[in-house]
Amino acid sequence: IGNFTFCGCSSLESITIPNSVTSIGFSAFKDCTKLTSITIPNSVTSIGTSAFVGSGIRSITIPANVTLIEKEAFWHCSSLEEVILGANVKLIGEYAFVECPAITSLTSYAAIPPTCGANALTHIDKALCDLYVPEGSLEAYKSANQWKDFFFVFTTGLEDVKTNGINIKAQDGCIIVDGAPMGTAVAVYGTAGQCIYKGKQTRIQVPGHDTYIVKVGGMVRKLAM
Repeated sequence: IGNFTFCGCSSLESITIPNSVTSIGFSAFKDCTKLTSITIPNSVTSIGTSAFVGSGIRSITIPANVTLIEKEAFWHCSSLEEVILGANVKLIGEYAFVECPAITSLTSYAAIPPTCGANALTHIDKALCDLYVPEGSLEAYKSANQWKDFFFVFTTGLEDVKTNGINIKAQDGCIIVDGAPMGTAVAVYGTAGQCIYKGKQTRIQVPGHDTYIVKVGGMVRKLAM
């Protein structure tokens, strides 16, 4: 898709890009304010500078063959809530996700954390956005530039890990942890990132009905009460 192809098309609401397309050019969908849905095929290998600046997209899945997301690609996508990055993304350009305050879920399938240009992820609220990374890559992301700033980091396919011998449940206004080895560290956080409890108890009283993040040892679970 060439440079500026759909730039300013304010009536464009959704699009499925055909498999013949291999790249998305400079400002291709810039200021498509009503564009909420887009499907990018696996044939695409790069997303150009400012490709989606100011568009109305709510979620974006970067396919497996994309290796490069150019700078400012999703600048000021203020409605963008969910981002999924394919396994071969290697570089996210500077300011790629600046002014994207609504992102609450970011999944990266890349085993090696993509290199981030200056401020590529800066404006994502790291205390509210859940980051999902491949199992086995957790420590790499926790030490990588910009990725390490995320407060809640999970591994993809974590459900089996989180429930393997340990049961976390809500009961009578408390969070109950069963099956953890004695002395295992337990922490409970609110979804805004505030710490509610840290210690080794297995029955934790919480303030009220809400969604909580529970960490038991190296395992993390979201629990709605």
